[in-house]
Amino acid sequence: GLSLPGAAPLLCAGITVYSPMMYYGLRPGMKFGVAGLGGLGAMAVKIGKAMGVEVTVLSRSEAKRAEALDALGAHKYVSMGDAEQVAAAAGSLDMILNCISADFDVGPYMNLLKKHGKQICVGLPTKDISMKSFAFVPSRKMLAGSLIGAWPPRAHVNAHSRRPGATAQRDTVQPPHDGRVARGRGLFRRHAARLRPPPDVDGPCLAPR
Repeated sequence: GLSLPGAAPLLCAGITVYSPMMYYGLRPGMKFGVAGLGGLGAMAVKIGKAMGVEVTVLSRSEAKRAEALDALGAHKYVSMGDAEQVAAAAGSLDMILNCISADFDVGPYMNLLKKHGKQICVGLPTKDISMKSFAFVPSRKMLAGSLIGAWPPRAHVNAHSRRPGATAQRDTVQPPHDGRVARGRGLFRRHAARLRPPPDVDGPCLAPR
């Protein structure tokens, strides 16, 4: 079975990314893009690999290439700030799961989709999303959204995550006296958190008395 710290993020980040992947028809063998490599993006990479799709991480710069390819096992990486890489990847993806919560231009990501491709947004930028109609009308591309999933798919995401390497990366903390709790709060405030911080439910602070 899954460990409790390993399973906990699946009930939030895991189901948030898995639900639209299934709802919008992601299937083994497809080419799947993950935009934004935060907590949601990292979970999407792992679940995508477990589902048997080719995973390409789309990030603003080269900063997360090693994490995407070496730590998470993505198949490809595209730096969206590199015009040559973006041009080479144009029209190559069946689906993009966009996990970016900062304001961004959706147009370049639509250009990476094949005809009939789908871009699903699970991040929530503060500004309205807009794009030119020719970015999606002639090629029948879709821009859609999804929030957190319902209860039934959670059994499915748990099943996928039992495969080796598919659970969330995490930094287990021991509340309330573990200094990592305070450090974690600071990282979240600075938008610099990299790992999910589930509590150690078997530790002395939370263990049954």
